[in-house]
Amino acid sequence: IKDTLQQKPELIHVLKVGFDIENDATKVEKQANLLQKTANELLSLPKPHD
Repeated sequence: IKDTLQQKPELIHVLKVGFDIENDATKVEKQANLLQKTANELLSLPKPHD
């Protein structure tokens, strides 16, 4: 794996991004609540007429 990563540095970036997981439960909950609120607002928008 180490040799592969040295040959393909873009994989290092993908791994760093993929494992950049938020470990603060309060932040995760706030983000989840904001996402849910935003999704609900988008779903309640009037639909365009066809």
